[in-house]
Amino acid sequence: MKKTLLSSAVAGVFSTTALIALPLVAVADEQSAQETVEEVLVTGSSIQRKDLEGSLPVQQLDAAQLEATGALDAAELMTKLPSMQNFVTPSDSVGGQGGGLATANVHGLGPQYTLVLINGRRVAPSTSDGQVDISHIPTAMIERVEILTDGASALYGSDAIAGVVNFILKKNVDRTTISARANRPTNEGGDSQRFDLTTGFGDLFEDGFEVVFAASRVEQEQLAGVDRDFAKTGFITFQPSGHDRKAFFFNGSPNAIPGNAKLQDSTGRTVRSLNPYREVNGQCAENNTPSGDSCQFDYTSTLEIMPEKTTDSFFLGANFQLGDNVTVFTDVTWSNRELTSRVAPYPTGDVVLALDSAAYTESLAPLLTDEERAMVESGELTAVGNWRALPAGNRTTDYTSESLNFTLGAEGYFGDVDFNTALVYSNIQQDEAYPTGWLLREEFNAAIGRGDFNIFVPPSELTVEEQAALDSTIFSGTWTETDTEMLGFNANASMPVFAMSGGDAQLAFGVDYYDNRYEDKPSQANLDRKILFLSSDTPFDLERSQYGAFTEMLLPFAEGGEVSLSARYDVIGGVNSDGKEISDDLNDLTYKLSGKYDLTESLTVRSAYGTGFKAPSLLAIGIPVREFGVTSGTFDCPFEDADPRSAWCIQQSAGPAQAHVFQGGNTELEPEKSTQWTAGFVLRTDTDTNITVDYWNVKIEDQVDLLTEQQIFGDPDKYSANFVTKTNDSTGFEELAILQEYFNISEAQRSGVDYRFEQNLYPDFGSVNLALSGTHMIKAWSSSFGSNLDEFGSDNEVTFSNKVKLETSVAVGQFNHHVTVNYQGGYRDKTQNVEYVNDDGSLSGEFFDYTGRVPAYHTIDYQGQFLAMEDALKITLGVTNIADKEPPLSLRDSGAGHQVGFDPRYFDVNGRTWYAGVAYSF
Repeated sequence: MKKTLLSSAVAGVFSTTALIALPLVAVADEQSAQETVEEVLVTGSSIQRKDLEGSLPVQQLDAAQLEATGALDAAELMTKLPSMQNFVTPSDSVGGQGGGLATANVHGLGPQYTLVLINGRRVAPSTSDGQVDISHIPTAMIERVEILTDGASALYGSDAIAGVVNFILKKNVDRTTISARANRPTNEGGDSQRFDLTTGFGDLFEDGFEVVFAASRVEQEQLAGVDRDFAKTGFITFQPSGHDRKAFFFNGSPNAIPGNAKLQDSTGRTVRSLNPYREVNGQCAENNTPSGDSCQFDYTSTLEIMPEKTTDSFFLGANFQLGDNVTVFTDVTWSNRELTSRVAPYPTGDVVLALDSAAYTESLAPLLTDEERAMVESGELTAVGNWRALPAGNRTTDYTSESLNFTLGAEGYFGDVDFNTALVYSNIQQDEAYPTGWLLREEFNAAIGRGDFNIFVPPSELTVEEQAALDSTIFSGTWTETDTEMLGFNANASMPVFAMSGGDAQLAFGVDYYDNRYEDKPSQANLDRKILFLSSDTPFDLERSQYGAFTEMLLPFAEGGEVSLSARYDVIGGVNSDGKEISDDLNDLTYKLSGKYDLTESLTVRSAYGTGFKAPSLLAIGIPVREFGVTSGTFDCPFEDADPRSAWCIQQSAGPAQAHVFQGGNTELEPEKSTQWTAGFVLRTDTDTNITVDYWNVKIEDQVDLLTEQQIFGDPDKYSANFVTKTNDSTGFEELAILQEYFNISEAQRSGVDYRFEQNLYPDFGSVNLALSGTHMIKAWSSSFGSNLDEFGSDNEVTFSNKVKLETSVAVGQFNHHVTVNYQGGYRDKTQNVEYVNDDGSLSGEFFDYTGRVPAYHTIDYQGQFLAMEDALKITLGVTNIADKEPPLSLRDSGAGHQVGFDPRYFDVNGRTWYAGVAYSF
């Protein structure tokens, strides 16, 4: 059997900046750079080869390189790679739609277009569109990571349009290693730690078997907004570029604390608004700001920047030799991830006040005119309150995800035929629970109707009885559960078929089959609409099967020259919903042509062209119409005053406001199709200089996407049918909502250049490694959103034209040092309406639209290692973000979670963070 070994790639660069950092840096082991490379199977091909630099652009990181990034887990690793952009981060779960996930996203094309594999095989996604939660990857067991930055549908089928991330786990472990690491930011909050155990016994070639076991625990403590100056408030005074006066921006909520009040006529129109606390005290309460005659609450003061998370992982693998030619293997991975997100306390919306309550008789009525009181008490006007339930605590969501992956297979060879086959089972169960902070619909409305507590006084003034009454209206329990399951089988083989000038032509072929299921199980509380404002979800159970067959031919037409041809045919079965097929079968043929040629012993040129496809997700086809929160942006009423539908807007706000959102599937969707091509070169010199440059271009047609809120509000006549309503349970009024449906409505195109320059040096004192790697984006465009290249786009995301990593490594005896400079370019921020500030600090009442510039951002990291006791003991000390650089100001109010004043997706929110680790092997 051919033993697959991979030598670690070592970083390199020609850079004066890096040379200055030489005394500080770390290096890869010189020995690994000089190992003999035998035949290996590299991601993106089904044929083993000796030449690692094939015709496809594959980035490879071994265990040592992964450790040098300082990443705590696979999710954090994505933030360290220039080729990754706009992946889902934990911060997206703080009020956003992250759902607790962490994903990969090659070139920012979309997480759903990046295929994530473990040991070259699929695992069950956490969503129905193929997004794999990489926080479940057992970090302690990662041997290396291979990233194919080119489409691979012709080999792997659907989901691989942007590329592939393949996590290769360890197979042979001959000693036990116990390790621990702790991260501590200089500023308060955000501590994290990790504990690992790996062990194994047996040698496949000597004993006929080998067994590996690993366990890992990663803990991340929450980071509150108030613990960082850049995140503690949504009321921001700043100096706008090009202006000689300061400006004020705020992203607050009309659900204030103490509450706002208004008087409404029978149509729901507001005839007067006020904040009783402000009327009595002459100013809004703490963490509130004036807004007209009312106050707005600074909900940012109650947010978390980063949620609390704990992940436990276990891995058990075994290989058994059958004769000289066949190995049977099996492995089991189990992981449990718990993420707790806390956002601002519950907004009550409009609630009708009981006329015999303290809220009305003691707080509001004394501030009304005699005429107003008479009209309220006669029923001509309705007294309404609007409150933030701060005494009920933050809205807390627990996302629990349990993952199980099982593989049983065999590999080996018969004569000249290599084969590999496996049965794969993968399951992810996810629970979304609300332990506290969420208000019960009937109980809260009844309590308000009885006047059990006064919403117009500060929380500290609530009596014990009032607090107890509020506590009795708080929900605690599971809201929904999802179950994603995949059962599959794959088999492939390769063999030489005839001789050519450059060697034997190789033929590979294979088949695979997968059955995928996605079940959504709302709790009984969900079905009964127990929580205020939340609609009930419709349970559903979606399932479909798919199978495919592929072939690949490698033709070495000359010494140092080869052409590879591959093709694949897939059949995606119709979606079955609760026993009924609701969509038709889909099929597609994809192909890929690639080649490389050694122009000299040092210079290789390569190129590839191929097609790809992605089947619509189960949810895009089969999800019933259900509620999906509110719009990320605020919008003016889309209807003329004479239109009776304008009353839907009035119930929510007299000005721009968020609208409720419903989403639903479409059974007529077609597959998305892509074309992509790459061209580049690899330069390897006898002076240990390596340069890799690859241009890539991807175009997607018939892209499945939801109608955006901007599209719907931008053309209310065309999308008139997409404006619907949601009933406010407290007032009974119909409020504006939109229905977003999935369609094949978009085209997208991205292009750019991936590059890596590296240099190895071997001075008398040890070894030095220099590396510069990065991605330069040339185009990032979508027909739905336009371009978001170096600007906050209408898709609420930014694509950076430049992301660069500069590394310098030095090894001296038992000491290794590693310094990394991480850089990303600046971008044009979202345009916001802001207000000038007078010299005395008061607000001027003068507003203007401002488009800011978020500057380029870089951080510097250091890691040092000391090896002792014949490498049995390893001590690691490091610091990330040495300069303690804060995220720059951004006025975006949509995109990720609820955070304000910065974008947590693109910048380091922890600040300077020290870490220390120790590993002992025996």
